[in-house]
Amino acid sequence: MPLAFIILREIFWEIIYVPVWWYTFGAVRAVSRFLTRLNDGNDYLGWSVWLFNIFTPMYAQTDLTGRLISIGVRIVQVMARSVLFLGWILVVVIMLMAYFLLPLITLFEIFHQWRLMIM
Repeated sequence: MPLAFIILREIFWEIIYVPVWWYTFGAVRAVSRFLTRLNDGNDYLGWSVWLFNIFTPMYAQTDLTGRLISIGVRIVQVMARSVLFLGWILVVVIMLMAYFLLPLITLFEIFHQWRLMIM
């Protein structure tokens, strides 16, 4: 087989296989990274830990004043961390959407520019 034929066959195979890989195996990896990033955001912010321990008294003060102050501080912390975590969720969802939409946007732009060149 001539070398040029082998090269053209490989190029053609890659052009056909890339979209298939992108939306199958690549999509599985992208969703896996999405879930990992969500878990990393929760670990970094400690949101679930603060929510789980919301009624635990701080500094082992079990009197009424200590418990009220503890609950007030933890509610403020949970609210602030919830806002930050929702912001992180928004960023991660946008990243996942960009992964799935990037090939479509690229194809649209290629055809759009090609149409402008022909006219």
